[in-house]
Amino acid sequence: MPLPVLPGPDPGLGLVVVVPALAEPNAISTMDSVAAASRPDCAVELLLVINAPEDAGVQLRRLNENCYREACDWVRGRHDGSLKCHVLDYCALPADHAGVGLARKLGMDIALARLAASDSGCGIIASLDADCQVAPTYLTAVEEYFTDTPAALGATICFEHPIDETPAELRQAIIDYELHLRCYKQGLAAAGSPYAHHTVGSALAVRSEIYAQEGGMNRRAAGEDFYFINKLLKRGKVGSINGTTVFPSARVSERVPFGTGAAILRARTESQTTYAPAVYRELRLFRNALAAFSLNDRPAPSDPVRSEPSNYAPFLDSMAFDQWLRKTRANVASVESLDSQLNRWLDGFRTMKFINWLTASRYPRVPVADAARRILGSGGHCAAGQSQAMLEQFRLLDRGKERV
Repeated sequence: MPLPVLPGPDPGLGLVVVVPALAEPNAISTMDSVAAASRPDCAVELLLVINAPEDAGVQLRRLNENCYREACDWVRGRHDGSLKCHVLDYCALPADHAGVGLARKLGMDIALARLAASDSGCGIIASLDADCQVAPTYLTAVEEYFTDTPAALGATICFEHPIDETPAELRQAIIDYELHLRCYKQGLAAAGSPYAHHTVGSALAVRSEIYAQEGGMNRRAAGEDFYFINKLLKRGKVGSINGTTVFPSARVSERVPFGTGAAILRARTESQTTYAPAVYRELRLFRNALAAFSLNDRPAPSDPVRSEPSNYAPFLDSMAFDQWLRKTRANVASVESLDSQLNRWLDGFRTMKFINWLTASRYPRVPVADAARRILGSGGHCAAGQSQAMLEQFRLLDRGKERV
C-alpha cells in the first residue's frame, strides 16, 4: 500500500506517536492529551490513522467521516511547531485484512519512513489508541528512557484504566479485568519467565531501526500487540517506562474477541476469572525440568521412562518439542547457545499455550480476586483489602514499588 504524500519531516524529528482510530467519537480528546504533554528535546509527530474496511456499513463510515473532519479542523487550528500532526485516511482497507493490526502497521510504517528522512535517520515509534489519555510526562518519559537505555530495543509503558472516571456500573468490571492482566504478568515473573511483560498496544514503543529489522507490525485483527512484543522479547531487552502513564478507556466494545472492551461486555453476564495461581508454580517446575534434560543432553520429557517430566508429554508432543530439540542440538556449539534457544522456544506464545493446557487439564480458572490475593500473599506482599486495593498494590509492583 503506497505511503501518503506528506510534507517533509522536521530535521530534528525523533519521536512519532501512532494512533489508529476506527469509528472513534472522541479522538480529538486523545490528540489534545498528547498535545498537552511536555515536549522532549527532539521534534515530535502525531499520526492519526483513521481506518475502516472497504465493506464498512453506513454508520461506521459516518463516524469515520466526522472523526476525519474534526481531526483535520483540529490540525488546521494548531500553530505549534514542536508537534506536527497528520490525519491519514485509510477508510477502504481490504476487508480480508482490515483491523487494528493493519491500521497500526500502516501508521508505524509511515512513522518509520518519517524518521528515516530526519537528520538522524532513526528515532522512536510509540503506539497509542484513540480512546486513551496520557500523563503530561508521556513524551518526555518515552524519549528519555530510550536515550538513557541504549540497550533497549523497545519498551512497554505503564498503563492504568481511569477507575474514578469510569461509569459506576462498569467500575468493578474494569478493576477485575486489569487485575487479571496484572496477575498474569506477576505470575509469569514469579515463574522466572523472561516474557513477563504487559502486551498492550496503546502502551508500547520501539526503536525505528528495530521495527524495520523485525519486519514491522503484523496485520492481525486482534492480539497484534502480543505477537509484536513477543518478537522483541525473543530478540533482546524490552524495558518498562515507569515515569509516565497511559490511561486506556474502560468501555464496552464488540470489535475484537478479547481485550478491554470484550471483557467489559462479558462482565454483563459473567464474573471475571483468571488463571489459577498453581499454573505459575507449575510453569516454574516445567521451565526447570525443560532446562535440566535439554542442557544436560538427557532424553526428552516425553520419554515414558521419565516420571515427573513425562507429565508434560501431551503438551510437548503437541508443540513438536522432540523434533525441535534434536535439530537444535545438532546446530548449536555450546550449552549457552542451547539455553538461549530454549528461552526463545518457550516464548510468550508457547508459555500462554502451556498455561492454557494446564488450565484445561488440571487447574480450572478461579475468581480473579481470589487469585490476586494468593499471588500477592505468596510473594510476601500486602494482600489486604478489596479488589481495588489489591489492584493498587499490583500497579505499584509493576512500577517496581510496593505499598507500605
